[in-house]
Formats: sequence, C-alpha cells, structure tokens
Amino acid sequence: MIVFPVRHHSPAGALHLAEQIRTTRPRLILVEGPCDATPLIPLLLAPDTRPPAAILAYLPAEEPRSSTWPFCAYSPEYVALQVGREVGAELRFFDMPAGAFLDAPPKTDTPPETPPDVWQAVAARFGFDDYEEFWECRFEMADGDLREALFELGLLVREGGRDPRDAARETWMRAEIARALAEGYDLDGMFVVCGAAHAPALVPPFSPTDSPEKARSAKLTLVPFSYPRLSEQLGYGAGNRAPAYYQMVWEHGGDFRRATQEALIRTSDALHRAGYAVSLADAIEANRLACTLAALRDKPAPGLYELRDAAQACYGRGTTAVDGVLWPLLIGEAVGAVSAQVERTALQQEFYDTVARLRLPCTDAPREHRLYLTQPADVETSVFLHRLAAADIPFGQVEAVQMVGRSGAGADASDAARWLGQLREKWTLQWTPLTDIRLVEASVEGDSLAQVCTRRFRRALAGARRVADAADVLLHIVLTRLEPLYLEGLLACEATSSTDDDLPSLARAAYNLHSLVKYGASRAMATEALETLLSKVYVRAGLLLPAAAVVADEAAPPLRDALITLHDVARQAPALDATLLAARLRLTAASDGVHPLLAGLACTLLFFDGALPEAELTTLLSRRLSPGAEPLVGAQFIEGLLSLNRAVLLRNAAVVAWLDGYLQGVSAERFVAVLPVLRRAFADLSPAETDYLLATLARLLNLPVEQARAAGPAVTAEEIAAIDEELSET
Repeated sequence: MIVFPVRHHSPAGALHLAEQIRTTRPRLILVEGPCDATPLIPLLLAPDTRPPAAILAYLPAEEPRSSTWPFCAYSPEYVALQVGREVGAELRFFDMPAGAFLDAPPKTDTPPETPPDVWQAVAARFGFDDYEEFWECRFEMADGDLREALFELGLLVREGGRDPRDAARETWMRAEIARALAEGYDLDGMFVVCGAAHAPALVPPFSPTDSPEKARSAKLTLVPFSYPRLSEQLGYGAGNRAPAYYQMVWEHGGDFRRATQEALIRTSDALHRAGYAVSLADAIEANRLACTLAALRDKPAPGLYELRDAAQACYGRGTTAVDGVLWPLLIGEAVGAVSAQVERTALQQEFYDTVARLRLPCTDAPREHRLYLTQPADVETSVFLHRLAAADIPFGQVEAVQMVGRSGAGADASDAARWLGQLREKWTLQWTPLTDIRLVEASVEGDSLAQVCTRRFRRALAGARRVADAADVLLHIVLTRLEPLYLEGLLACEATSSTDDDLPSLARAAYNLHSLVKYGASRAMATEALETLLSKVYVRAGLLLPAAAVVADEAAPPLRDALITLHDVARQAPALDATLLAARLRLTAASDGVHPLLAGLACTLLFFDGALPEAELTTLLSRRLSPGAEPLVGAQFIEGLLSLNRAVLLRNAAVVAWLDGYLQGVSAERFVAVLPVLRRAFADLSPAETDYLLATLARLLNLPVEQARAAGPAVTAEEIAAIDEELSET
C-alpha cells in the first residue's frame, strides 16, 4: 500500500501525486475526506464542475451548523480523484463521516489539526521565520522525493502534540482501509492520500482493536467556492494565501520562475491601468530582482516572497505601497461552479434564478449596485435583497438611501423606518461561499425566501416583549412585502403596547408606526389600523411623563433620545394630540425630581413649539441656574437645554444672559468638576451656532461683534482632547 502524504492546495504535491498514480495504477484510491461524501465524487469530477468547489455538510432540522471541504484545481485530493478515474481506479473518501465533524466543537480561526505553534516551530527548526516560506522553499520547489520529505514532516509535526480528534479520525481511516481489505482489495493495489500529519498512523500493520464510534447522519452536497475564501484558510498546515499565484505555478507545471514572471507582468499592467508610472522596463527589472533575491536566499527559484519584495522595490520605488494592487491579483477572484446534476435546495435554486433574472453581480468581490425605486425591476430587487438580509443570507449590504424630498441627501442606512420613504438605494453585493452555506442551512426553515422570512418573523413576534421590538419586526415585514403577515404584526404591536411601560420603547414604536402611516399605503398596508395603534402608543408614552424622567445619570441619555423622537412624531403627525405631550413636558420641566438634563430638554422642546413663553422660560432658568443651586445640576440642565434647537436659544438674549450669569457665578474649584458636562453641552456647536452665541454675548457685554468673535476659542482639537484626559484623571 502506498501512503502519499500531502498538504491541501499544494501544486507540487498534486504534480508528484499524479505522476505516482499514473506509474503505480492502483485498483483503489482512498482520499482524505468524509467517507459519506463518496457518492459525490462523480459530481465533483463532472465536466461542468469547475473548481474551486467544496463539499458542504450540514445537520438538517437543527440550529445552523455546517462544515466545508474545499478543493481547487491543484488540490492533491482533487487531482488524485481525477487521475484515479483516468487509470480506472475505485475512488473513495475515507475520513470519519461528516456528522462526526459536525458533532465536534465548532472550528476556530485556527483549525484543530495541531496546536497552532507546531507548524511555526517546525519552520524555526530549519532556520525559517515563516512556515509558509519554509513550505514553499523546501517542498513546493524541491526536486527530490517529495513523498519521503512529507513523511518526515508528518513525524516532526506529531512530535509537537496532537489534537484528540486526530486519533478518532485516524481510527476511522484505518477502519476504512480494513473494510477495503475485507472486500477483497489487497494492500499492493491501494493508494492512500492524506494529510502529512496523519500519514505515519496509516502505515500497516493496523491494530485489530480499532473500532470507530458511530456518527450522526448529515446531509451533504457540493457548493461553489472561491479563491478569496481559500486564501483565508491560514494559520495551520493547509493554508494557501495566494490561490491565483499558485494556480499560475500549477498551469506552468510547477515552474516558479515563469509563474513569478507572469504575476509581475500582470501586476505591472494593473498598476499602469490604476495610474501608476510603471513600464515594461520596470517589469523586466522586477523579474531580475526577484531571481537575484531567490539566489541570495538559497532558494531554487523566486517565490511569493521574492515576488512581493521585487514588486515593492521596482514598482513602488520603495516608497509607494503596491500591496493594494498586488495582493488582489495574487489571491484572485475566481468563483467555481458545480455540476447541473448537483441537486440544489429549493432556496438555492430561487437565489440563483433570481440573481440571473435581475442581472445582479455574483462575484466574491464587492460590487456597488444602485436601485431606482421608480422602476418595477429595481423594486423587486430591493424586496429580494431585504428578504435575504432578513433570512441572514450574506449577499447584500445596504449602504445608503435617498429619501423622498431630499435632493441628494442621504439617510441613516441602519434605520429601517427610513427605507420606507426611499427614492433610491445603494447596496454592496458580494457572493461568498458562505452565501451558499447559509442558503443550505436556511432550507430547514422553508423552500423559499418568503417561507424562511415568515417563519423567522413569526418567531420574533412571538418573542417580542416590548412594543418597539414588535414594531421593528412589522417594519421588516413591510419591507419584505410579506402581506399575509401584516395583520399578525399589527396584533403583536397591539398586544405588547398594552403592557409596555418603557418610554424609549414606546417612543421608538411611535416613530416606526408613524413611518408606516406615512408610507404604508404604498406597500399595500391599511393605514387606518396603524393610525389607531400609533395614537394609543403615543398617548401611553406621553402619560408616563414626568415620572419616567425621574432617573439616574446613566439612564438619562436614552430618555433624552426618546423625548426628542416622541416630540418629532407629535409635530409630524397631525392626527396626534400635540397638546397632550406639551402638557406632560410642562410638568417635566417644572418637576424638581426629574433629571436636570431631561428638564432642560423639556424646556427647549416647549420653547421651540411656542408653548413656553420667554417669561416662563426665564423663570425656569432662574430656578435651575441660581447661584445657590448645585453646579453639576445646573450644568446638566444646560446640557439638556442645548440638546436641540440651539440656534433659536443662542439668539435669545435672556437665555444667553442666564447662561453667562451662571457660568460666571461658579467658583473656579467647582467649575473644574462640572467642566466635562459643560464640554458635552458646548462641544458640538456648529460654527454658525458659535457665531450666534458670540454675537448675542457681544450685545449683552456692549462689545463689538467682531471683537467678540476674535476672542473665540483658538484651542485645537488635540489640546481639547488633552484637557479632557487630564480632567478625567482628577
């Protein structure tokens, strides 16, 4: 029996392996991979399957859990299967079943083949600082017996300690070999392809006590993979940081000189197109330098490290970084394809059919895609992308929206309520292997995106305890146009609103419901029920004041945002009783128990609406900013006062006079204590607002306006940050 150790995604390993199989012409080839994936081998080798592709295993009817085994054109396992078919061998995977992998602890960034420092320790033992460079120099470029060298590497790695799961895997592998022997195959006709670290454990004779444990049954399929995802498999013995570069090595029969030359020419062309002053002469010099560096480093040929150093020196002149152009070329953007014979889940089929019909980019590189929602096709695209997002299928990320009536103005893309009134959307689209993985995993929840979203939304509505949570779900139901769920979402909002006593939650729900009232009709939603529910939520929120504003310092900011939101809704929704909120805000402003920040904000909201005459505002200021009041309380009141509508306040001479009198009346010692709060209140004044304040002060102090502006702060942002840090330490 020939045991051939390999490293995953190794051109040299694949070349030597292919030669050995053609020479020995074995009857049976056993390849490392889940043994229950053997029926997928014909599909993996089908003419219309194009690497990179991966075996995907998942457990049906459970929480999403999956594992992948990727192959590229030069993966030794894939080449072994190709050449094995060519020589007429029986082909099998012989690692433990996929269900056993899925039962194991979840994978981390460093797969548990060996402890994460073993590979680096092996490289250091031979005088290399980096394992990838060690591998490239001693194995990819080696002229000797690669199989023997890989056996020695496997022994060295095993000396560094093994993961407990490796023993179980090797037990399965030996059991599969024993099963083949029992079927009539002899050792002379067997060829085993496995990772170098496993190879020493698979050399006969085997212990007769080997008996693998049973594993759960898993679902298996083939999915496309990509070079960018392949490049992320670093940190252990199966890494490949530059798949496209090693594809060039593979295509040139392992000739690193030709691959490096080709990569340098491609990089030169890309830099030239990007506007860099790079010529063919630079490419010739870069190739010469790469070969010289290889000779200086006692390497048979220039490899990835020499390529990068030469490109940086000759194209970047040692100063301009070229990695931003070089590495994308070395990694590549190739996306594989699987045979049409592979049975896709209904969800996968819907995804690919819709992507093709809507002509959406489907590459493993970000692509910007703009939607104009006056076009029916773009509306359909928007619904499709929102459904993918709701189903947690990674493909589209909304970046910005343009609102109705806002020429060129962008809205917060994270605020789902704002999407209802959008005119345009800008998305970033990117297919990755994870897209297919999530599509397969989500298939347990339905055969279509609509079914998956419906199940998820119903689960979210059933678990909602706050009206804000239910209203958020209702918003996404509308965005995904799941009209049969509209009534369920409304009923959930109604039920939670009756028991919710949290003001921020009620304010957020009012905001969402108001957005639905404004734009719900365009989404085929009856607005009458929404208006009734909005009124109920608004009244309930208003009646919580002023008691809800009696809070500690840490609870004040969320309530500040809630009051502003509630006030905005009251101003924009004519059907709501604005006098109710005004009356509750008046009580809040006058209450001594209310947090001063919220009292100050209540004053501002009332003053802005004309519900608080200047004389009453002056009376409230005299109470809150009197010389006998606690300075911190006064500072917090000022912070609330300046939370909103600052231009109106800072142009008011009475308000500025009270602020000036308060600040001048605070002693130097106590001023330091309240300075952080005052900094928050005044720090984000715009230049125009600062001008209003200085102009109003100038009139109060009988100074020329230009003189007051000249006396404005000349402190830099760095100096302010240093002052804040010093104050925080006192």
